[in-house]
Formats: sequence, structure tokens, C-alpha cells
Amino acid sequence: MNPTPQRAVDGQALPLGSQEICTQGFQVSPHSLGSITPFTCQTFAKGESIPPLEDKLWLIEKGIARTFTFTESGSTTGLGYWKKGDVVGLPLANLAVYQIECATPVEARILSRNEWPQYLEAIFYNAQQKAQLMNVLSHKQVYQRLVCLLEWLGHRFGRQVPEGLLIDIPLPHYAIGEMVGATRETVTHYLGEFKKQGTLIQRRCRIVLLQDFNEVSLQSIAPQLLNRQQSARKAV
Repeated sequence: MNPTPQRAVDGQALPLGSQEICTQGFQVSPHSLGSITPFTCQTFAKGESIPPLEDKLWLIEKGIARTFTFTESGSTTGLGYWKKGDVVGLPLANLAVYQIECATPVEARILSRNEWPQYLEAIFYNAQQKAQLMNVLSHKQVYQRLVCLLEWLGHRFGRQVPEGLLIDIPLPHYAIGEMVGATRETVTHYLGEFKKQGTLIQRRCRIVLLQDFNEVSLQSIAPQLLNRQQSARKAV
């Protein structure tokens, strides 16, 4: 279920750099900050929030987590999906409101500052992945952003199955929408059209990209999607 952020007092953002913004801008993990021990692997349940810490990173040792932030209007913007070997944390985002949520059960441990030099490759990789997501958002049309996102997720989390490439992480439609700047309803509509055209299939919250999934085939149905979208707007 999409978490509802607990806004700061009187709706005002807390000052950047305050430890308080890391824990009060949204619902945090039941793990209290005082109970978290550095160098010890912590276990978090699916849907649980991993506390973002002001001067520390988290190394994911098992499972999948997603990161996101909130706009001033309260809408959610997805910042990426992360897996074993990835590092995440507030120091890599420098945002007043930042959340790490477990898409599956996750095991992770804190990396203190003196450990960061040992994980430079993972830190650089974090920056590269966020740059690729920015490229996804550079496309004008939602269907283009959706195609690029699915291809990116397929590259990051895909594994071959008889039907095609399974994106082996939970992908609820609202979370996809948060990453491409669209509503859940719009994502559901587009994925339904793609499914009708035989470019993908859906298995609960997972997506299989079929062998013929490519931007060329989707471009051919884009006019139909855009025309239906325009017609729906006129009907309102």
C-alpha cells in the first residue's frame, strides 16, 4: 500500500541537514534509531521503511528496496530500485524528505563514513543509475517514459523465462507511476494496451517483457493510445 507521508508541522519542510527530517518527514521503521547497531545486519519486513541516517549509508545485503521523495504538494516521486550490493542513503540524495522502503524483505547494514572508500564502486553505481532514470524522465510522452523504464528495470532485475524477460521485483502500478510521472490509472491503461499488442504479460505485481518487446512496436500503437487519451479528456 502506498504510504502516506506524515508532513512536518504546519506543512513546512524542516531545514536541510537536521537529523529530525530523516525521521519525521514520513513513517519510519519500527526499528528505533537507538536499536540499530553499526556493522550488524538488520532485517526489515516487506513494506517497512529503513531509517535514513544523516551521515551514514545502508548496504543492501539481501532483497529489494525502493527510494522515493515527496513534492511540496504531497505527491510521490520514485528515485529508484536497489538490490544486493547497492548502497542507498540520505547522503547520496541530499533531500529534505527521503524514504527507503522495502519492496521485499531486506537485510541491510549501516556503512559509517570511514567505510565509504571501500564501497566507491557501489556509490558511483548509485549515481549512474539515478542519471539513467533522469534520462527516462527526459522523454516527453508517458508511453516513452514507461517503455524506457521497463527496459531499464529489465536490464537491472530481469531474468530469462520461457515467455521472455521477467522483471523479478514487485511492480505495483502506483510505484511505476511514481517513477514516470503518471497516475496509477494511466499506467494501468498503457500496460493494458501493451498487453493487448502482445508486448508484455503481467503476473500479479510482476511483468514479463516478451521477445518482441521493443520501442518500435510500441511506437506503432502510440497514436492509438494518444487518440484514446485525448478522447477521454474531451469526454470529461
